[in-house]
Amino acid sequence: MFVTAKAQDLLTYSRSTTGTYIGSDGLIKTAAVDEARIEYDDSGNLQGLLLEPERTNQLQRSAVISGTGWGTSGATATNLNENYLGVFPGCTVTSGGADWHRIENNASAFTTSAVPYAVTVWVKSGTSGKVRIVLRNTDAGNETVVSGTFGSISQTSSAYGGTSRIREYNLGNGIYRIQFKWDCSVSALLNLGIGPDSTTNGQTVIALGAQVEEGAFPTSYIPSTGSAGTRQQDIAYIDIDQFGVKQDRGTFVAEVNNLDWPTATNTYPRVIEMGNTTDNSDRLITMLVNGPSNIVYSSVVTDGSNQGDITYQDFADSVDVGPFNGKVALRYDETSQRTAKDGVLIGSEDATGNIVGQRPYRTRLALRAEANAATGEGDDIRFHIKTLQYYPRKVSDTELQTLTT
Repeated sequence: MFVTAKAQDLLTYSRSTTGTYIGSDGLIKTAAVDEARIEYDDSGNLQGLLLEPERTNQLQRSAVISGTGWGTSGATATNLNENYLGVFPGCTVTSGGADWHRIENNASAFTTSAVPYAVTVWVKSGTSGKVRIVLRNTDAGNETVVSGTFGSISQTSSAYGGTSRIREYNLGNGIYRIQFKWDCSVSALLNLGIGPDSTTNGQTVIALGAQVEEGAFPTSYIPSTGSAGTRQQDIAYIDIDQFGVKQDRGTFVAEVNNLDWPTATNTYPRVIEMGNTTDNSDRLITMLVNGPSNIVYSSVVTDGSNQGDITYQDFADSVDVGPFNGKVALRYDETSQRTAKDGVLIGSEDATGNIVGQRPYRTRLALRAEANAATGEGDDIRFHIKTLQYYPRKVSDTELQTLTT
């Protein structure tokens, strides 16, 4: 037996700005203030409730429109009147030959620091079948460049810091979303340029939009139309007296998609936390992210004492982490806990200390929570939660495996 109430009927959800998401038709939609974003992938598959941190698009013009915050360097640019992905008009960038020509946000350069940034560019393949994305200042000799044939682009220059986690998403009809982490090495005023990866005269690529946000991983599209655009964080939680959660025993099962987190952090963000609304001394944590070690694990804390962590060692990555997709579960009773991931039991049952305590400490289930579940606010982590189940009993090892398969 488990609670069957729908989460949307119980969930307290808020976001103080609008936010975008991908609809089932593959187009970018806009959700109103405080409206939950149920997102799909580019192929129309349900991903779940999208939960993201606050982020700012440093570019003052997210849509590439020649003459409106975007100017050319050696290239020619022709504005289009299309509706790519539901939001972008499009701009054909044509090489003038002899150099890496491009369109760039030269009227709205952005100031960087020596920190990671997540760069996203939306483009459509032109005659060259190649694209060149340039991060540069007025000295064209100093550039960080990601370029190449669509489907196999890579870093080709790193004057302003190296790139990693390069991801390309084929959205159909020749449209691509290209994302990468950029470890910026300078504090400077820089531009982002987009053009065909060719020095041949007349080669084209269609530039649609771009986003540069401080952080180790990319988030959803943040529109900007003259100044940097900001999307506030999603806040989501359920008070457990509405959710039928027992303090002394139970099993949580969560299906998570596209989990991304920083590769180095001391904030320890987590997917699910059943915690106290006044302090962080009592909590059950599923999928807590340990940034400095680049691992994910579950944890139980009672009266401020850590009762033991169960580490997902198979997620360890000394360089880059995520995205993670899968089902995870945490079961608990008065003296023990155990975790499973995708049908595999993680470690052995931990029976250290007093897991639950002597009084009902934990009063709120927070999604993308911080160390204190009082507000439901979250640290720097983003993901989709597709399903969340709670069983008011300690299930067996076999059931734990089955529930996460």
